[in-house]
Amino acid sequence: MPHLDSLLGIEDLDGIQWVPGEGQPNCGHWPEVYQKIHAAGKKIQVIDNDFGSLRAVIGQIGTDRGVHKYTIRKSIDEEDAVRRRLDKYAVE
Repeated sequence: MPHLDSLLGIEDLDGIQWVPGEGQPNCGHWPEVYQKIHAAGKKIQVIDNDFGSLRAVIGQIGTDRGVHKYTIRKSIDEEDAVRRRLDKYAVE
């Protein structure tokens, strides 16, 4: 976090992936971080294993534009359900 402002100031940097440290609350509990990244016009990569954090980040910044979800660990049996949930956030 101490370098976030410096990173946001890099013009050629298109996005930020920020992961809470071990033992910290998941991505959905850091609205100030994601709001700051979004306000700087950078893309956001959300790393978490549930859709709750993705929904939380989108709700905190008010849009799904520029938000990318990463790392979904689900069984192959859940593939269709996961794809349907992701389609909800698809940008056309």
